[in-house]
Amino acid sequence: MLAVAHRSQVRGPTLQPLIAATASTVCERLVLLISITRLLLVYVVVLRGFGPRLAGSYGASRTAHRDGAVVAQEMTATAIRHFVALPIGMTAAYLVVRQCRKPAGWLGRRLARAMNASHARLTTWGLSHLHIGPDWRILDIGCGGGQTIRSMATLAPAGRIEGIDYSPASVAVARDTNADLIASGRVAIQQASVSSLPFSDASFDLITAIETHYYWPALVRDLREVLRVTKPGGRVAIIAEAYRGRPMDWLYLPVMRGLLGSTYLSLDEHRTALADAGFSDVDIHAERSRGWMCAVGVRPR
Repeated sequence: MLAVAHRSQVRGPTLQPLIAATASTVCERLVLLISITRLLLVYVVVLRGFGPRLAGSYGASRTAHRDGAVVAQEMTATAIRHFVALPIGMTAAYLVVRQCRKPAGWLGRRLARAMNASHARLTTWGLSHLHIGPDWRILDIGCGGGQTIRSMATLAPAGRIEGIDYSPASVAVARDTNADLIASGRVAIQQASVSSLPFSDASFDLITAIETHYYWPALVRDLREVLRVTKPGGRVAIIAEAYRGRPMDWLYLPVMRGLLGSTYLSLDEHRTALADAGFSDVDIHAERSRGWMCAVGVRPR
């Protein structure tokens, strides 16, 4: 098993070990929050439709014991609560979804830093299925907080690691995480999209995408762009903690596809997507008890 270095080992104690100990992953927490928000929205909508009628029936049955004005006040207060709760819930859901897809601002930077710890175990497991040469040129797509870049720089001590992310907040955090490696010329991080990679053909020995391919605009087309910058015989590795058919799929499916609007594929569909993009010798690894997957494809020589 490969060891993933934590940022705290480089820059002193931080809260990241505590975050990692209290939550298996940030994304699992976000998925749970989104699901709860969704249920609350349904609850509010139902109450807005049936609450006044129920309150009216209740008031009619107690007219002999309660003053009608009191019932009217209670109904008004209930209606106000429902009216306020609905936009608040919708706004909260929108903000969470937006941060999942593209971290931004102060909250986005905090999220990117937390992901450095929360994705550590998944990253360690995923990279354990790969051979990494000491002098390889490697690209991490959707680099987030940049910890994966730092880990791979350790595994390829004579290589060069590059990272891209389309979120300015993530790029800023990733550059901070790898400031010393950037200064030494071993790492470079820039804002860019997977749909138009700013690299020459056949540039990289290995390309990784950890917890990011869900949000690519067009998965197969974008994988063809990844294929373009992969060296003949080079590999791409898609590592994720959610796939269709994983445990608790009944929870993940409506969130991933309904609320996040993301690509949510089965293991076989990942194999097909890589093959359709032009990769060969596709190998799928799964840790089913945790819902983890690692799909590896090779660019033909």
